[in-house]
Amino acid sequence: TAVALIASSTGIVITGESVQVGRARIERRVQKLVKRHGMTLSADPATARTLGRRDGLAIRGAVTVGVDPARLGIGAAVAARQLLAEQGVAVEELAAAEFNEAFAGQVLACTDLLGLDEEVLNAEGGALALGHAYGASGAVSVVRLLSRSRALPTGSLLLAMISSAGGIGTAALFEKVAL
Repeated sequence: TAVALIASSTGIVITGESVQVGRARIERRVQKLVKRHGMTLSADPATARTLGRRDGLAIRGAVTVGVDPARLGIGAAVAARQLLAEQGVAVEELAAAEFNEAFAGQVLACTDLLGLDEEVLNAEGGALALGHAYGASGAVSVVRLLSRSRALPTGSLLLAMISSAGGIGTAALFEKVAL
């Protein structure tokens, strides 16, 4: 089922069976982010333009991998490395990255594994500083990237990463686009 998430200061529309569980929590968390950052999330560029947005983020690709569960904290970096290779993107080309981490050592291991410049990572602090968004960690990372993209030129590449229990890691690559 296709999922559409459209959020603005006037409300949120979420469609798709897969997101109906926990919908109220997702709505509350996303609405707080929208209010704080004054932005629109939309799966449809025409809708975003109608709501007054001039730019946004396009998904270039995403990868989810599994690593040895004993090394569960590095899953995000492994996923990001694979994604960047598939997209033909060097880590040095990233203008911004958000990593939802659980431990400080995990950040160091992942940045070392990727060769990621810490200057582009979690500019306003990561989950350790800001808290984990229960049930919305991925959405929070993307909204933070969207907020950071406002200061970046069109064409900038941005990366969201998350590791989860059992050795799962996910990374998504976005590009700032004009709408």
